[in-house]
Amino acid sequence: MGFLDPNATQFTGTVGDFTYYRLPGIDRIIVRRKGGVSKKRIKKAPEFERTRQNNVEFSGCAKVAAYIHDQLHPVARLADYNVFPPLTAIMKKIQLKCDTGNRGERNIRISRYRFLLEGFQLNRAHPFGGIIRQPLHASIDRERGTATIEIPPLMPGMNLFSPWKASYYRLVFSFGPIQDFMHDPQWDYQRCPYPRSRESAETPWVHLTQPTDRQTITMQLPHAAAEDETLMLAIGIQMGSPEPDGGIWGNAKQGAGMVLRVG
Repeated sequence: MGFLDPNATQFTGTVGDFTYYRLPGIDRIIVRRKGGVSKKRIKKAPEFERTRQNNVEFSGCAKVAAYIHDQLHPVARLADYNVFPPLTAIMKKIQLKCDTGNRGERNIRISRYRFLLEGFQLNRAHPFGGIIRQPLHASIDRERGTATIEIPPLMPGMNLFSPWKASYYRLVFSFGPIQDFMHDPQWDYQRCPYPRSRESAETPWVHLTQPTDRQTITMQLPHAAAEDETLMLAIGIQMGSPEPDGGIWGNAKQGAGMVLRVG
């Protein structure tokens, strides 16, 4: 993989044997040569058996990354880069750590290494910790299926800093289970477990110049956590602007989020 010279004419598309394209989170144009080994040969030839095994396992990790991304809604929509590659990389680490089974059939037991997800940042330009500059205390009760978040008083210019010009903000939360992802001999990793539930919450819109009091947010799932489930709590801050009718509109690409706690 290469990059187009920033001094050259900027464009995307295919020219000859090269394809020029962009990816979220990368501000340069990527250049890739077309061609390589045919798909048919990779799927059938004996010398590509190891490649097929790796591809199957990688597809499983990618599916789990998408599954986690879905569980992070609505906080995930505040991301400012493509979070799938780093999430997939975390799942691959878990897959290699927790299962020594046959290559191409190894499980992804997230519950054994769930701590790797805690603190996962959804933003690079303006991380959540640079906006609310004070630790947030949160706890998860697996037996009760609850999450509790303690939000300290937020004071602009002291522990609340916004890099955007929007005049309003609110906090958003998501809370839900992530199941371990097991290989199926018949379906490989095609059958991703559907989330049993997902809860979301948000605080009222607040003007950026207005201090707030301490808040306690409690989120409740309709069931306790199963042994093969990891409970994931995410938090985000979303910026907004007033509308002519007096409402507040959430601004696109203005906000930040992170995985606050897993349990």
